[in-house]
Amino acid sequence: MASARAAKSKATPPTPTRTTTTTRRLLLERELNWRPPRVLYNYYTSMRASQLDLSLTTELQRVHYRGVRSLDVDPSECRYLLSGGADQRIAVFDLEPTWLDSETTPSQSQQFVGSRASATAGRSLVAPIVQQADAHEFSVDSVQWYPHDTGMFVTSSMDTKLKVWDTNTLEVGCVFQLRHNVYAHHLAPNATRHALIAAGTADQKVRLCDIRSGSFAQTLVGHRDTVYAVQWSPASEFLLATAGRDRRILFWDVRRTGVLHELDQHNHAPATSAEHTQLARQQQRLLAEEKARLKQSRDAYERALRERQSTLQSQHRPADRPGTLTPRPSSIPITSAGEIEQGSTLQQLLSETFGSASTSAAASSAASSRVAASGRGASVPQSSATAASAISSDHVPLAAGQPLSAASDGLSIAHSGAINGLLFSSDGALLYSTGTDNKVRCWDVMLGINTLVNYTKIRNQAKRGVRMALAGRAGGAGGSKSRHQELLFHPSDSEIGCYDAATGRQVKSLKAHMDVVNCCVFHPHRQELYTGSNDQQILVWSPPPPPVLDDPDSNHRQASALAHRRSELADSLTQERQRADLIFSAGLDIEDQWSDDE
Repeated sequence: MASARAAKSKATPPTPTRTTTTTRRLLLERELNWRPPRVLYNYYTSMRASQLDLSLTTELQRVHYRGVRSLDVDPSECRYLLSGGADQRIAVFDLEPTWLDSETTPSQSQQFVGSRASATAGRSLVAPIVQQADAHEFSVDSVQWYPHDTGMFVTSSMDTKLKVWDTNTLEVGCVFQLRHNVYAHHLAPNATRHALIAAGTADQKVRLCDIRSGSFAQTLVGHRDTVYAVQWSPASEFLLATAGRDRRILFWDVRRTGVLHELDQHNHAPATSAEHTQLARQQQRLLAEEKARLKQSRDAYERALRERQSTLQSQHRPADRPGTLTPRPSSIPITSAGEIEQGSTLQQLLSETFGSASTSAAASSAASSRVAASGRGASVPQSSATAASAISSDHVPLAAGQPLSAASDGLSIAHSGAINGLLFSSDGALLYSTGTDNKVRCWDVMLGINTLVNYTKIRNQAKRGVRMALAGRAGGAGGSKSRHQELLFHPSDSEIGCYDAATGRQVKSLKAHMDVVNCCVFHPHRQELYTGSNDQQILVWSPPPPPVLDDPDSNHRQASALAHRRSELADSLTQERQRADLIFSAGLDIEDQWSDDE
């Protein structure tokens, strides 16, 4: 008994880990109101996302008989998962169990609820609540929910059609015939003044489809080859980024004609139109004037401060100790550069995220500039400082009438291969791009430059759109210092790489698929990742359950369960392929018999 007490008294408390220390510090800072609550939320989200592994509690029923091309979680409720496959099929899964599941008949569950079909080896099998076998004539390459409501979603396909669906009736409300293969489409996540769908096609053009009128609102011409990726900025409903096989990334302001800016992987002077160059130089001149005015104000303030301090010192110091105290320039406050124009989303974003004096001056100068939009003849305020920040003062504009050409003609290229994926950060300040050169690049949207972050072990040779995903949200306390809270998920052959978005360091690699992974989407509330592959599977990746303190073997059992789950996936895929081979062989035998009879 005494020895037990002695051993207990000599036992040292467990050493707190780095994660525990960070958690305690963030909790204390939140309680003291030193940091907003979202910082702790972002930290927990990124921490859980970095621990993702194959889910042992949830499994999605296989509904696609060919590769899964696109996935999307509805942003309004974060409850429904939409999938599109190469078998022309679309399906909707309910990710949240409901009390109606056990009381719904099969016919009702096919149309409305009924998401939890059965349990398999301790896992809940999630069946689709609705599905359409012949949604398109060819493969469905892109699907997306309407950002503000789950009552509508949009699909596009290689059959040259873009369809707007009613979720409740599963009927097509509007069809846009684009006449060329549609590789990608995207709806603006925060649009309030337009209802445009940007669609990238094989004819080098980007079409803007208006849901309200059911017609084409505009055609953006600037690419020289197939457009693989389109993405609206979450910071401005009028800013659109496009990329394609011509290795270029173009920015558009859809209120005006022409390319707003294009990115260069080596951060050389970008090539833009003479109109945009003239506008940028005008804004730079206004910026220089604003800086000169600020410098004069600062000099006057310093002189007044020195005179005031000299007067006070001459009054209080003895005559035999002459001298004045000169303030340090770094401690002198600088007056604000001016108010940001109300209603200018991009300027407010740049001011809040990159809140320095020079940035505020640039935003103020851009706010004072007005540009005449040539699209409809109306005068529209230029609400972006991107053009002024991105174009250097010594840039030589293109000659009048000179057409846009490929990189061999001297224009900027963003990748050394075709670009098939774009993704904005949650605050719109960064843009991530991926290409067939096996590179992922991170771009500063405000400056229009490559941040030179090196993402390792990327494998991407897809000749269609690739969908990446971000976990966590930027914009915590400290501005850009909170970028480490974002994780980037990128499909790499049959794996999904998880990367630190700020440094490019690979956190881990998710391995369970048996074929090329085409898409991934992150659930922000459940901290789960959903991936679709050519092996016809939609896999769920979730954080591990909390450890059982009284059970030292819990970790071992969890590892065994994961190994068994991977073995089940491999066996099911092998059986499915054997069945497909038998069906294909039987079809050939029938065709041969029919030919012999004829």
